[in-house]
Amino acid sequence: MRREAAAVKIQKNVRRHKARESYLLLQAATVTLQTGLRAMSARKEFRFRKETKAAVHIQARWRCHRDYSHYKNMQRAVLTYQCAWRQRLARRELRNLKMAARETGALKEAKDKLEKRVEELTWRLGLEKRLRTDLEEAKAQEIAKLQETLHDLQLQVEEAKTMATKEREAARKAIEEAPPVIKETPVLVEDTEKVNSLTAEVDQLKALLQTERQATETAKKEHAEAERRNEELMKKFEGAEKKIEQLQDTAQRLEEKATNMESENKVLRQQAVAISPTAKALAAYPKSPFQVTPISLNLKELEAEEKPQKSLRKTKTC
Repeated sequence: MRREAAAVKIQKNVRRHKARESYLLLQAATVTLQTGLRAMSARKEFRFRKETKAAVHIQARWRCHRDYSHYKNMQRAVLTYQCAWRQRLARRELRNLKMAARETGALKEAKDKLEKRVEELTWRLGLEKRLRTDLEEAKAQEIAKLQETLHDLQLQVEEAKTMATKEREAARKAIEEAPPVIKETPVLVEDTEKVNSLTAEVDQLKALLQTERQATETAKKEHAEAERRNEELMKKFEGAEKKIEQLQDTAQRLEEKATNMESENKVLRQQAVAISPTAKALAAYPKSPFQVTPISLNLKELEAEEKPQKSLRKTKTC
């Protein structure tokens, strides 16, 4: 019994030892296998992540290069279009400036002509005033002389009439006292002829005085008409001066706009030359993107600038 118990105990321990050794061997093999498998899967995962990261990086770089190239092409196209458009506007402004310069030259010539005409008219007006004053003085003196002669002639006529009446009365008395055979004396006829000649001369003097008065009235009317024409010419001259000042202001503003547009075109050309399409092909996006200046197509402003030119043409045709 003791041997059987010892044998069973020995067998049990041997079996336990063998089972433990086999278990430990199996455990070590399992751990080794698991370690290898986990290492292999980790390497695969690392390789996959590395490849994914490289692919993402390559895709990002490619998209960056593609978008940057497209952006640069668009930028160059916009700059070219802006330069062409501003060049067109500058040519239009230059043409308007040339037309304005021609119109200002024509207006200056008209202004010079008007100034000469005004000076000539003022000189003529002064000369006419002096001549008119001299003529009026001479006419006044002549009228005074004619009035004096008329007064003298009237006195002579009255004296002749009184003498004629006296002679008639004396003749009538002599006829009454004398015999009827005596003939009438011809003194009465001579006195009547003298009176008639004096009355005719008085009528002529009155007619001459009336003509002189009419001449003075016509001279006054001509003087008033000349003054009115002079005032109209002065008004036209002032209007021409105002128009010339407006044209000079518009020409100065157009020149300033043309200089500003030329400077902007120079800056844009320099920027377009400075940009190279291959130097920054694989570079990152710029921190501050290029700000493209907007193209101002303000048609109202262009119409407002063309309006003074139309008004100038109308004034020139007028």
